[in-house]
Amino acid sequence: PERRFEAFRGLGGVLAHEFLNAAKATLDRSGRFDPSKRVYEFFYGQTEQFVFDKDDGSGRIVNTTYFTTVTVPLGVGPIVSTTDSYRWDIAVDPGGFSVVPKTSNPNDPFPGTLDFSPAMLNRINALGFQYKLWAKGTLIDIVAIEFKPDGAANYSLVPTSDPRYDRTDANCIDMLFVNFPPPVLGTLQPPLYCLGRCDNPMLINTGI
Repeated sequence: PERRFEAFRGLGGVLAHEFLNAAKATLDRSGRFDPSKRVYEFFYGQTEQFVFDKDDGSGRIVNTTYFTTVTVPLGVGPIVSTTDSYRWDIAVDPGGFSVVPKTSNPNDPFPGTLDFSPAMLNRINALGFQYKLWAKGTLIDIVAIEFKPDGAANYSLVPTSDPRYDRTDANCIDMLFVNFPPPVLGTLQPPLYCLGRCDNPMLINTGI
């Protein structure tokens, strides 16, 4: 049934699942909203592997993203924190990646990609990003999704029938670099590159 809902498909699907989990935490035992507590969701992550072939526009990214749900009682009671994590292995088919150089337009420095908030425009200029590595659509192939719920010792593979594997027009990868995107990240660390925010954000690199 979830396959009918775009929000659960592709790279954006993990956020839909995690927000449902957070919503469940706001309910009481009868399934009604519990006004005696507040629930907060935090995101952080790390790019573990990166490969880019500038000759054919292909690539690969392995990224682990963590979602921490914190439940805070308004009165007496314990604060409960749980963390789910996902490891994504994502391939970009030949022709999927393009390198977009920065233009002189202060409001649209990387045309044909994403709209930027004033805060992000300031960050781009402050950090000196000159290139965007960009992929969007069905040339993004989600090879494997591994999931580790709170308290588990190991990751388990999500079945490939899950709609989060779907190739969709909304799938998106957005990376900013000070210099031309390298074939591998190697020792390159933020702020020399940055993982941007797509329409369906999922990949997060906070340098944990």
